[in-house]
Amino acid sequence: SDLVLLFASHDALSKYLSGFYAIVMVVWARYVVHTLLMLVVFVPRSGFSAVVRTRRPGLQLARALCLIGTSLFFTTGLRYLPLAEATAVNFLAPLLVTALSVPLLKEKVSLGQWLAVLTGFIGVLFIVRPGGALFTPAALFPLGSALCFGLYQLLTRMLANSDSPTTSN
Repeated sequence: SDLVLLFASHDALSKYLSGFYAIVMVVWARYVVHTLLMLVVFVPRSGFSAVVRTRRPGLQLARALCLIGTSLFFTTGLRYLPLAEATAVNFLAPLLVTALSVPLLKEKVSLGQWLAVLTGFIGVLFIVRPGGALFTPAALFPLGSALCFGLYQLLTRMLANSDSPTTSN
């Protein structure tokens, strides 16, 4: 689909640009463009104060820091790892969301869901091959990205009851 193409091309472009520019600059440019586009789309509809008003500023700040951490870790990982392998490690995020939803959101996870998590983890292990060439300290970057993204998703879920999707965006 077109959305998958956009994500893949974004990651490839980030990998390419990180070879020429500081990673912080690549991530900064991404979020400046995103912020400007969102302001252009949402402010005329809702007004500036409705877009930026939050009932839980601390959680929104933590969520923003998790998203920035995701981008910084993943883009740094792309500097040292092939795109496909870094992406595979980053696919641990949904597994972490499932595991962390129990203590953080007090959700119940069924046996089938735990089996799916285990299957996904085994899939990542096949790609990373512990003891293989990819199993280096550089693999910690996409792992950090996955953890930050998992926390980001959990915080998004926590904020869904108090803030509008526009504000969270």
